[in-house]
Amino acid sequence: ESVLTLTGIVRQRPEGQVNSAMKTGEIEVELTDMIQVSPVNKSLPFQQNKHLLPKEELRLQYRYLDLRRPDLINALQFRSNLVMNIRQFLVKEGFLDIETPTLFRRTPGGAKEFVVPTRIKDRFYSLVQSPQH
Repeated sequence: ESVLTLTGIVRQRPEGQVNSAMKTGEIEVELTDMIQVSPVNKSLPFQQNKHLLPKEELRLQYRYLDLRRPDLINALQFRSNLVMNIRQFLVKEGFLDIETPTLFRRTPGGAKEFVVPTRIKDRFYSLVQSPQH
């Protein structure tokens, strides 16, 4: 997928070409200039194809590409809307939305840990982080 900069002039659509089903159905943009800012990388690790998914390990390694799949976008949008509706409901009911970090006991390996001391001598918690490759 290339990144382009497009420049154009907004005009009324010609008579008979108005599309009342669209918010912008009465206008169109006449392209006057196009600049290719960043050309597509033709050697991506996998292509976006809804009928042929790459192996999960490859999808997780290149998560930023995998997240472009429509089914994942729809799932993330659904979750976002659900969480927002729950928060709005609770706020209307007088609850406060207070976010606190989740603390766990320390585990070996993985990402660099952010260690949090406790009131008990020689006891610590760590903030949860994803492993960084």
